[in-house]
Amino acid sequence: MKKLLSLLSVLTISGTAVPTTIAASPYQKEEIKNIRIKRDYSNTSYSNTSNGVYYNGYKIKGISGQVKDIIVASSGSAYFLTEDGYVYYLAYSWTRQAVRIDTYYNLPEIRNVKSITADGTRNYYNTSNGVYYSTNFNPTKVEGISGPVRKIIINGNGNIFYDIDTEKVNNLKMNFNNINDNLINLGIIDNNNYGTILNAIKKQNHNLDVSQLEVINKTEYSNFTKNYSAEIKIKHNSIKYAYLYDTDVLKPKIIFNTKDKINELSINIENNSMVKEWLEHINDYDKNLPTKIENLKKLVGSQKIIFKNIEKEIIKSYIRDFRQIITLIEHEWKIEELNNTVQGIKSDINNLNNQINNLSERITNLEKSSSNLNCANITDGVSRIVDVIPVIGSIGSAILKITSGVCLIANV
Repeated sequence: MKKLLSLLSVLTISGTAVPTTIAASPYQKEEIKNIRIKRDYSNTSYSNTSNGVYYNGYKIKGISGQVKDIIVASSGSAYFLTEDGYVYYLAYSWTRQAVRIDTYYNLPEIRNVKSITADGTRNYYNTSNGVYYSTNFNPTKVEGISGPVRKIIINGNGNIFYDIDTEKVNNLKMNFNNINDNLINLGIIDNNNYGTILNAIKKQNHNLDVSQLEVINKTEYSNFTKNYSAEIKIKHNSIKYAYLYDTDVLKPKIIFNTKDKINELSINIENNSMVKEWLEHINDYDKNLPTKIENLKKLVGSQKIIFKNIEKEIIKSYIRDFRQIITLIEHEWKIEELNNTVQGIKSDINNLNNQINNLSERITNLEKSSSNLNCANITDGVSRIVDVIPVIGSIGSAILKITSGVCLIANV
């Protein structure tokens, strides 16, 4: 017993009231008056099946969801705990009509219930927000417990023990750096397989044993948020971790993108007819540029000015088309949203816009002979994001070709 007390958080509650249920306990063998029925197990009165709960062959009405536990009091009243954490109450078996206590009795605190225990005087509801004890549907929260406990134990003397596995909770806190975050951004990962998601979480939390976790509630790619999402929970049989605030789902929401999806977005833009035509025109422009430069060198006076003015109008048309392409990309990709997981895409788009703005300034006086266009150290202004979004690299390269051509023409 001393060893038990050293391991458990102990709180003794005393009081008298009209008994509602009498609970089974490993420390109370002498007289058990209640009946506990687990899923798909039946006795002479209640049968719990995948199609509902039955009393002497008659279905109990009013219960929504699969029941995982039934507590029957010596008085005949019964409590039904469903898999989704709601408690239903049946005052008299002959009515065959149960009510959900959180709505019927206006008890919002009795939701997300993990288990029910009773001591003959009170019911103890183990919820995601803590433990509540109640007589006649007047719940009181147990102080000092902010989340679910592993087990509620009632010994032969009526003492109540709340078993909080603090060692497992502390293990999780020490190993999971993001445990208190609302959101974990995994960025771009290979695919949306469960193992890939867990391995990506592992990269951000090197000491985390992801074999103790599982991925749940995974969503498909959202065109609204431009990402995938998922949640994670501790496996019910975890030997290493426990979660103080919610034994089912951990707090952080997981968001990510995949290489395949990003590549798909890139291909869709690159195959757009307007983008394809623009890139083809610029490649042709770059291919014919050496010949244009040689012809320009042969011209003098007004002929050279006319030639450069023609080139200026061609470049202006490329700039106008580029701005339409950027509008298309921003509409299709939702840059603000996509940048959450594809970090760097917003910066790259801004850099491409800056390159075009600089190009517009360079061609202002293109028809005038000048060698002061600041054409040194011209770059395409895009980052390593081109490794996963090749079309950005193609567009950046096209702008570089135009800018280089403008500088060559200006200095002839």
